[in-house]
This record gives sequence, structure tokens and C-alpha cells, in this order.
Amino acid sequence: MKKRLLALVLLLSMVAFMFAAPAGAEAKPIVLRFGYLSPQNPEDPYHEFASKYKAAIEEKTNGRFQIDLYGAGILGKDREMAEMLQFGALDLAIITTSPMGNFVPAFQVLDLPFIFDGWDHVFRFVDSPVYQDFLQESNKINIKTLAVIARGARSVTNSGTPIQTVEDLKGMKLRVIESKVFVDTFEALGAAPQAMSWGEVFTALQQGTIDGHENSIATILNERVYEVQKNVTLTQHIFAFCSAHASTKFWNSLSEEDKVLFDDLATEIAREVSEGQQKLEADYIELLKGHGISFYDIDRAPMKEMTAPVIEAFEKANPALVKYVEGIEGVR
Repeated sequence: MKKRLLALVLLLSMVAFMFAAPAGAEAKPIVLRFGYLSPQNPEDPYHEFASKYKAAIEEKTNGRFQIDLYGAGILGKDREMAEMLQFGALDLAIITTSPMGNFVPAFQVLDLPFIFDGWDHVFRFVDSPVYQDFLQESNKINIKTLAVIARGARSVTNSGTPIQTVEDLKGMKLRVIESKVFVDTFEALGAAPQAMSWGEVFTALQQGTIDGHENSIATILNERVYEVQKNVTLTQHIFAFCSAHASTKFWNSLSEEDKVLFDDLATEIAREVSEGQQKLEADYIELLKGHGISFYDIDRAPMKEMTAPVIEAFEKANPALVKYVEGIEGVR
């Protein structure tokens, strides 16, 4: 009996040895899903951030984390991805800040008309203490905001008679983002804003059901708007941003050391991508000119004056967010 028991123990030991992981073998990586809207264009800020963040995290953690990228809206549009983050069904995402404002009201501050004077003003805001407070706002809805990425000022496109004065906007049917601030801004300028999702815009421009639209220079180029529009007026009325996020469920699973790493890398890469977009903007304008687009300047002073009531109404309706408006204006 003892001999048989000893033989069984030896046999089990041999089996365990045969199937044991080799000494020094690495554990399987923690796989994270990262969603965003844009295609895999290396100069696109969404994809550029995602790909650089993936590479940095995987390198700095020696492969403990593996980030799988899902671009081109494969996992859904901005709203769907924000909801997935809330419920922990998605680990990481880049979301356009305007739709994010439907979940986190503080993000609507970034859309206020003429609140930013330009790139330098944006970077001063990002370097300010109020920006750090701003990043905490999404914690209330189970989403961790890692960083905000600047994409450039938005301008107006149209075909036919170019827009050269604010009076030229009167009655013009312009597509805007589905945001009250955007609608209010263009109503204040005398236009007839048409709020619609991005997927409908190209066809609407092509068929002439709208006269024009507004967007960043990079988007006008990358989305081939030049095929259906011929003029860009540099209104620079609202600055365009996107933001990088993590689900609270995933974030809370990290060690404190990993949280610092994920946070610091997001800040570093967001700044790098933003500065890259600033440098590329002039190149994009030249490329658009090559595609037949004509550019026009406009006096922005009367536009800023006409839209001031939009900011006043926003502050009155959102007193808790006035600190962010004042914080941005304070670093002007």
C-alpha cells in the first residue's frame, strides 16, 4: 500500500513538473480595449494619441498591459463609447469633447464662443491649476479623464459667395454639432444652424440641403470636405478638442504606481499631439488650397461681441461652472 501511494505521489509530481510553466515565464498581459472614432491616419490626433499611448504603456510596463486599438468607430460613436466607459464595458477611449458635454456639463465650457484666443491661450489653460480641477469633473459619472487634446480652431466652410463679414452669415443654413452652445452661437450670429450628426453632413453638403458647416482645419482636410465645399472663412469661433478617458472600473483596478504611469504618459502624449496639430495646421491650409479651397479672413471682433450673451446665459444657467470660464479667461 505504501509503495503504491509513493508511486502515485511520484507520478503526480512528474505530471505537475511536465505541465508547470517554465522558470521565468511571463504571465499573460492584461488586455485593454481602446476605442475612438477616427481611421488610422498617423496625423489624426485621435489615432496619433491612441497609437503612441499604446506603445508607451506596453513598453513602460514591459508588456504587462496590452492595448488593442479599435478605431474608425468600430465600437460605436462618441455617445456609445462614453456609455461603455461608464459601465466598464470599455477600458479606454478618446471622445470629442462636445458630445462629452452631454455627460459632463463642464465640458461645455470648452465650446463657448471665442473663449480661447488661440493655441498659446489653450496651452496656458492646460498648464493652469483650474485644468487639473476640470479633469476631475467626469469622476462623478464613473469616467476618469486622462487628458484633453487640442485639435485647432473651428472655421466655417461654404460654396458660392464667400463669407467675408458677419452679415454674410445671415440666414445661412450651417451644420453645427448637436450642442446647445453651438446652436446658440450661430443663432446669435444671425445664421440658421442645423444640428446634425457628422455621418449626415457630407451628403447634406453634396445635395445642397445645407449651405455649409463649421469644423477644424484638420477635419476639413481629413474628411475630404473640399470635394463638396470651396470656401473656408477663418472665423475661429470655437476651439476643437477631444479627450482621453478610462473607465473607473479599469482605473480602480490599477495599483497606485500604475495610475501615476497611465496619468503621466497621457499628459505627456496629449501635449505632444496638441503641439503637433498646431504645427501641422499651416500645412493643412496649403494642402486644402491645393484641393481648390479658397481661404478668407474675417473681422472677429463684432462676432465676439454678438456672441457674448451666449456666455452670459451659460454662466447664469450653470453657476457651478463659472469657475472654469473665469479660469480660462484668467490665463488669457
